[in-house]
Amino acid sequence: PPVTTAPEETTDDETEDTTAPAPDEETDSGSPGGRRESGLSDTLLALLPFIVIGLVVIAFAIVLVMFVRGLDKAEKKVLRSFTRLAPTEATAVMYRFVLTLLAKKGLVPGNEQFFDFAERVDSSTLLKGANVFMTDVMPIFEKCEFGNVKVSPVTEDERAEVVRFTNAVYAKIMGDCSAPQRFFTKISLFL
Repeated sequence: PPVTTAPEETTDDETEDTTAPAPDEETDSGSPGGRRESGLSDTLLALLPFIVIGLVVIAFAIVLVMFVRGLDKAEKKVLRSFTRLAPTEATAVMYRFVLTLLAKKGLVPGNEQFFDFAERVDSSTLLKGANVFMTDVMPIFEKCEFGNVKVSPVTEDERAEVVRFTNAVYAKIMGDCSAPQRFFTKISLFL
């Protein structure tokens, strides 16, 4: 028959070492001896600020792209409204748009007649090379602003002339701006 022996009692001198690992060491059952170096976590901690900065930059870039796309949509919507609204309403919108554009370059109507202001705009260097003249479209603007448009509404031909003038002024002013100026001008016009 098999002989069984009683387990031996241990004394205080023979107890197992149950001390915790040192704070800078971590245990890992997959590594020999149950311990591994903390180099990986140190590397991650060192890279953490760069990861956070990278994520912030990416988030900023995404927001900026979305903002620019929204600005482009707003610009297209306003420019399309010149041909989609009723001729009289579109002419009134274009007149205010042109006045805003000219004001960005320092040309604002003073205490002068419409035609005097139009002549001042035409004689300025602002529209040189645009091959359009404000004095040509000022009668249409004046009719829209002060005329009885119920009796004499703006015609499609008149609107087409004002659209050509407005687009030329917009292209000339925006073309003369640097990229940052163009960006901030668009923000002020379309937001």
